Amino acid sequence: MEGLKENIMQEIASAEHVLVGIGEEFDDKEVMTQLGKLAEILAGKNYFVLSTVHGKAVRSGQWREGRLVDFQDPDEEHYMKQWNLYTKWLGGTLNHKLVLLELGVGLKCPDAIRWPFEKVTSFNQKAILIRINEELSQLPLELKDKGMSVAKNAIDWLTEI
Repeated sequence: MEGLKENIMQEIASAEHVLVGIGEEFDDKEVMTQLGKLAEILAGKNYFVLSTVHGKAVRSGQWREGRLVDFQDPDEEHYMKQWNLYTKWLGGTLNHKLVLLELGVGLKCPDAIRWPFEKVTSFNQKAILIRINEELSQLPLELKDKGMSVAKNAIDWLTEI
């Protein structure tokens, strides 16, 4: 497990772009606790964060301005502005080394993060998908050579790095 954790951190360190998905393994309190750890991992990186977690904690994090799409954002105008920034950012990742880091994303809303991350990984030849989820860490067969999976709670995984 330590070797896998080191490999994951090396992939993130060498990436030109990092796309993070935050899912239902987090709740409002846990997100606030882990934002600092995630910020350390993303320091100096060209990144974007997508979240299906409902709550003020994610929206009040350091990526509120220009780095976060919160699918639960009650402000439709702000959501659309962030979505447009994200799609433009994502277009700029083609043919660049991209790490898609999925943290605790399950099947509650798979069309928001899980399936799009798989699609981006399959289209971008320089992309790698890292899926961390206690119960649903499996990768599709067609992505087995383009991804890593960790069957561990994402909060615990962040705490241990």
